[in-house]
Amino acid sequence: MRADIRRSRFLQRRNVGGVTFLAMQSKRTTATTMPRSDSKLPAPCWTANAPRGNAMSPRTSQILSTKLRPPALLAEAIDRPRLTTRLACNLPKVVLVTAAAGFGKTTLVAQCHRHLGERAVWLSLDRADRNTFVFVSHLIAGFNRQHPVVSSSTESFVEGRVASLDVDEVTIRIANDLDRLDDDRVLFLDDYHLAETPELNELVQLLIERTSARLHLVIASRVTPALPIARYRASDALHELNAHDLAFNTAEADSFLRQVHDLRLSRHQLGVLLGHTEGWGAGLQLASLFLKESPDHAEALQALSGDTRDIADYLASEVVRRQPEEVQQFLLYTSILERMNADVCNALTGRDDAQAMIERIEAQGLFLFPLDLKRKWYRYHHLFRDFLRVQLGRQHAGAPLDLYRIASQWFENAGLDEEAANLTLDGGDFDHAAQLVERLAIRMITRGDVPQVARWMQRFPEEVTRKNPRLLLYRCWAMTAMGHVDTAERLLQQVGGNAEALVQGSDDARHLLQAEIHILRTMGALVSDDIERASAMASVRFPETPAYQFLSANLWNVAGLAALARGDFSQAMACAVKAEPLNREIENLYGVCYAQCLAGLVHLAQGRLLMAREAFARAIRDAVQCTGEHSFNAAMPRMLLAVVDYETNDLDAAHAVLERELPRVAECGYVEAVRTSSFLAMAGILGARGDVPAALAHLEQAITSNIKTTFERTNAVVNSESIRLKLAAGDLAGAQRFARHAGIDHRIPLPDAWSRVPVHCAISRCRLLVAEGRADAAIPDLQALVRLARHAGRVTREIQLLSLLLVAYARAGQQAAAFATAKDILALGAAEGFIRSILDQGDVAGATFLAFARNKDGTAQLSSAEADYLARICAAATTALPAAASATPSSPSAATHVPVDGVIESLTEKELRVLRLLSEGASNTQIGASLFISVNTVRWHVANILSKLHVENRTQAAASAHLLHLVD
Repeated sequence: MRADIRRSRFLQRRNVGGVTFLAMQSKRTTATTMPRSDSKLPAPCWTANAPRGNAMSPRTSQILSTKLRPPALLAEAIDRPRLTTRLACNLPKVVLVTAAAGFGKTTLVAQCHRHLGERAVWLSLDRADRNTFVFVSHLIAGFNRQHPVVSSSTESFVEGRVASLDVDEVTIRIANDLDRLDDDRVLFLDDYHLAETPELNELVQLLIERTSARLHLVIASRVTPALPIARYRASDALHELNAHDLAFNTAEADSFLRQVHDLRLSRHQLGVLLGHTEGWGAGLQLASLFLKESPDHAEALQALSGDTRDIADYLASEVVRRQPEEVQQFLLYTSILERMNADVCNALTGRDDAQAMIERIEAQGLFLFPLDLKRKWYRYHHLFRDFLRVQLGRQHAGAPLDLYRIASQWFENAGLDEEAANLTLDGGDFDHAAQLVERLAIRMITRGDVPQVARWMQRFPEEVTRKNPRLLLYRCWAMTAMGHVDTAERLLQQVGGNAEALVQGSDDARHLLQAEIHILRTMGALVSDDIERASAMASVRFPETPAYQFLSANLWNVAGLAALARGDFSQAMACAVKAEPLNREIENLYGVCYAQCLAGLVHLAQGRLLMAREAFARAIRDAVQCTGEHSFNAAMPRMLLAVVDYETNDLDAAHAVLERELPRVAECGYVEAVRTSSFLAMAGILGARGDVPAALAHLEQAITSNIKTTFERTNAVVNSESIRLKLAAGDLAGAQRFARHAGIDHRIPLPDAWSRVPVHCAISRCRLLVAEGRADAAIPDLQALVRLARHAGRVTREIQLLSLLLVAYARAGQQAAAFATAKDILALGAAEGFIRSILDQGDVAGATFLAFARNKDGTAQLSSAEADYLARICAAATTALPAAASATPSSPSAATHVPVDGVIESLTEKELRVLRLLSEGASNTQIGASLFISVNTVRWHVANILSKLHVENRTQAAASAHLLHLVD
């Protein structure tokens, strides 16, 4: 039975386990009656400036050390050698312990953990671990608890990734770290069912399959996890223990009752008890508590007749009912809290001695567990809390609503806004939750925490959102910012149908609502890449009154971004200059950050790296000061500053920031310029380090991560960069196939003015011509593209194109023209320090600058600034790492290596899913619908698949897939 059971106590387990109360109703018990309180519950205060306390933030990345230790095994614990021996000896790769609550899973695996000593790593899971970041952070802390196992570089990679974490890359890193171990490690994952999600299953599966035989996993769960169990069984990599294995036999039950509870039952009585409980450990524990209070064990056992669920419900009710009235009330009132401290308990119960009551309840073993070593925060056993909440609802209709209001107010005053909102939603008081979320939503949006707003909105029933049009509008803000334009438009139509309820006959309110809908549709047009429509809609001006200030400030940002997309840099900068003070005046912190980043993006496009760096650095300082170090507002300019670091060849600094911050921004479609620039920079870094597969995988993420709508402009840039990387890796055939399947045709004419899609198609064609040995044919087009970039004021692109033209001249044997182009580049870029725009055009670019530096006639005419700049370019070209030497396994998605004609290619998991559907005859539209991605994204995957399989069409791809056993 459980290791830490004491006389007259419930199960003394720190985390979760024990008694199953849910859905168990006894027909014999009298319902516990909660005493009425004569004092009125305090009325909620909804003032925005309510005082805030210093309560622990639920968003902190701190490690909860109690999750890393199993429950203490006491001297009187029941050892069950028939099970512990099976677990501790000859461990396979995976041990799966599955049974309902209370069968002693945790005690058993904790005993096994004790036998293994320092080789054992423990992690108790809870709902927080559904967040991949939380799980991985605690996993690393568990491995490093005794001795450093997971490297500091892996810890740095994980640190700060609250919004999103790439499970593929993190498992590769952890697997590599564990591979350096000299002895085995056994990882115990307890209460797996509390945290199980598809993402966690994927991560654990990758850990199982990627780590060496030195790592073993012991998983304890109430249900069988959605892991490939059949495959593990077939490969003899799995050992299973189920409820039948865990059930107490007669000898174990007798030992437990005698040793822990000093109860001596006859063999017949033991048989009756085991017949009722079916060996269920928690049932034995509860029965022992009841039997100890009964003078006649035989009569008590007769009263326990019925199925296991009825027995459990009956005993739970009896245990609670036997507590003093004040304890019962305290238990019921505080059961609404996921976690509690003395202050919030005092507020809920009207007491002033909650700390003493908490200590009393803990001492009595009533399923209350400390969450920290100082015993400030506590929580109830999950099942016990569920039971208490059911009893509270049954016995005191209406009271829970008041309690939730008090609790949510306390957490709000303590500065724990998200917890306050979650409390009201958990309690089902959706009207109260609507008030709270309506008050918090704009604040969260202005702090850049849009995904949290979206999660709140998804929890409201449709009928609540229909009668609260303001909730619909806030959900529209969240959905639009995250790129879900179709959903946002559908919601806006619902808002239109409920407009009268929102405006209540006021013309002013109606005009304001129309303005809000207008800006949301303007943002939607921008997110959908309909730049002309977005520009036209953003030209509307709202009244210059306080009521319209928030909308006007946002509209200026949208107008600026649309102007940036059009290449109208002066207009974009004017919008940024107008937007920043407007947003600052109304404390729209996200708007301020966005305006600052917009200005920096304009500087970046125009080649003013120093001014861009200054704009991004200022945005970071403001964001950190106003919204915190780890906020979305701080992540956005950090990533853009990393783009500048990448351009100036500070690859390590750029890589560290992008690894940490990319997941935060990836889920927001409204910041497409930031997302695209960041993914391109990360791909460039990986390519410069020789890890082309990982670079290509990051480019894939640029067009597939989180938003359904894929920009055509983004596709064009990503396609061009993919071809560059393939050529840099020496894969001319692959680059040609990719270009062909991506629709990059030499017959597409050059544009008359700068336009991203045709320009990048032309750049790709020129790269291919140079790589094919036809540099002469590429030179005229490159010269024309340079003129287009110069005329458009795109200095950064001009330097890139001049560098590619330099390569074409060198490949064509026109050294004088190549040196003249090098001088043009030095004159244009010396003040700012461009490096990667030059070196990313290939080894020939660096070699040509090295040759030019040795040419005294050419260098004699350089200014001192140009000469210094040339020295920096040459130093970077000289120290560039060979492609193969620095390749690292950092691909962000799992890959299947496919041998095709002696060439090893890799298909990502996403590409495999597309290939399977393609092999079934699905069209691009059907594939997109099945995988919830756009048709453009499907085309991207298909082009990659055809290129990697070295085939020309979909039919050949399907045939190759079957031949290579990639599909069934």
